[in-house]
Amino acid sequence: MSLSDTVPPFKHARGNLCMPVVCVTSAYEGRQNVMTSAWCSPASFDPPIITTFIGLTRFSHDLVMKGREFVLNIMASDQAEMAIYCGNHTGREVDKVKELKLKVTKGQIVTPPLIVGCAAHIECKVVSYHQVGDHTLFVGETVAYDEDTSKQPLIRFRGEFFTVSAQSLGTDDHPAQV
Repeated sequence: MSLSDTVPPFKHARGNLCMPVVCVTSAYEGRQNVMTSAWCSPASFDPPIITTFIGLTRFSHDLVMKGREFVLNIMASDQAEMAIYCGNHTGREVDKVKELKLKVTKGQIVTPPLIVGCAAHIECKVVSYHQVGDHTLFVGETVAYDEDTSKQPLIRFRGEFFTVSAQSLGTDDHPAQV
């Protein structure tokens, strides 16, 4: 079986993973970028570790490798157009912050900017990275975070964008010790 035979089924199968839509901001030596990603996950409570995957050829990859910091801007449900634009244009050719007239603010600790209006921001310093196929897994320690509980996060499922339902189906409280 060739890769071309396996990639389409994989893309379809991974589409069943309900994922938050984040815009990763990065910066290094006066250059900054915003890229859309859904490939991020918490990895540890103590220390607070979160991961994101960035393609080896992406401009953001270069900035995170050099700057060793990133911010996961958890997009709000009203930011889908911004997420689509930032996922389909390269920072090598266009300054997306200027082009979209994004309102950004300084992070509490890291250099990459925070996008105003997001459901949450997670500021990270890279503690390690690992090449995984055509992406790099960046492991970041959370050094600051904030959230706007009035905002609903933007979610991607089967190639479409959604928001969280207001109907609670229960909590994830469990007796396991962390």
